[in-house]
Amino acid sequence: MSPNRTEQFQFLTVRLDQIIFAFNIKKVKELIDPVPITPVPRMPEYMLGAINLRGEVLPLMDLCLRFGLNQTAQSIDTSIAIVETGQGEDTCRLGVRVDAVDQVLSLDNELILAPPDMGFNIPKKFIEGVGQVKDEFIIILAIDRLLPE
Repeated sequence: MSPNRTEQFQFLTVRLDQIIFAFNIKKVKELIDPVPITPVPRMPEYMLGAINLRGEVLPLMDLCLRFGLNQTAQSIDTSIAIVETGQGEDTCRLGVRVDAVDQVLSLDNELILAPPDMGFNIPKKFIEGVGQVKDEFIIILAIDRLLPE
């Protein structure tokens, strides 16, 4: 029997309404500057519309609105993370607008905790876990659960 091994995971940290969140780096395909948005009728408020990424039309989500936070204000730090949700044939690419991109962070699996049952204003279904970095907690998002069913 082999000893327990510490696994390490990498995350892209972003800021939303002054809160630090993290995406599993494997789900992030690229980061782009804000681009023109084409509104799409009858979409939920958090779906801002569609963007053209080198000929590919992608839906664009504002995570702040998805979580009931203050809407992302356009600034010099505003970015769009192109992420991939789902697996296999159910894969979907999506643009996610964030207030700012922070850093790539490596965390040992023992520093990733289950989310608490209460205390977050964000629905628990969107939270994969909570990473502990020094005395701070970083909310690790479940990218595959961001889109409506």
